[in-house]
Amino acid sequence: IDALLCARLASPPGDIRNDGDKLLLRLGAASAVAGAFGGITNGINIGPSISNRAFGGRTWVSVGVNALVLLAAATVLFPLVTYMPRAVLSAAIM
Repeated sequence: IDALLCARLASPPGDIRNDGDKLLLRLGAASAVAGAFGGITNGINIGPSISNRAFGGRTWVSVGVNALVLLAAATVLFPLVTYMPRAVLSAAIM
């Protein structure tokens, strides 16, 4: 239900209505493939979706760029996590 709600909120007013069954099938297939390769499954996240659309992201290219930037940031910043105290990490996770 969360994925359907997020898809509805992320679409602009007057846009063609998304088919919920197809959306859930695609998300389920992507989660199964990710799980088969040891990845982390995910769905539609409302915060980045609305921000992406608000700043002009209308195609799959904006999603790809967002994913690449997040991957680069996680790769570059991950070694710095080892220097953080455990209390700080616990607070960030919570």
